[in-house]
Amino acid sequence: MALSLACEDRLMINQKIIKNNLHYNPDTGLFYWRKNKRGGVKIGDIAGRLMPDGYIRITLNQKQYPAHTLAFIYIYNYFPQQIHHINHIRNDNRIVNLQASNYSHNNRRRLMLRNNTTGHTGIIYHKRDKAYIASIYDNNNKRIYKYFKILEDAIAWRKNKEIELGYE
Repeated sequence: MALSLACEDRLMINQKIIKNNLHYNPDTGLFYWRKNKRGGVKIGDIAGRLMPDGYIRITLNQKQYPAHTLAFIYIYNYFPQQIHHINHIRNDNRIVNLQASNYSHNNRRRLMLRNNTTGHTGIIYHKRDKAYIASIYDNNNKRIYKYFKILEDAIAWRKNKEIELGYE
């Protein structure tokens, strides 16, 4: 899932501030400091640190920003609603791996949940009803679901709905 910036954070950072402080290499996704900073940070040092959630964050003007957001602004000079990592690797901030997104699109691209026992995104097994439930969100963010006794039927229904709704 992608991180997004709150409105007040969007007003505090812009392409000029980023480029004055950092150099971004779009091929590697890494940022380098253009200025010396407190704490022994020297010009040319790699900027940012890997956080427990898997994202890299960089502190500018006493405020932390996701590196993928700074990369997007550095190259395209605008804030999309969200930024999606195409390969789902949160610290891969190469520009070819970053895509402007919105909440609806990002939810469609979610990976299968860890506790999913069926092995298929959007399909769960309901023990009480002894049935598989296949679900998907339509283009209006309304959840559509259907019960099946056979897993293969649930998989087929889900795949057909993905095609019908234009999922990737």
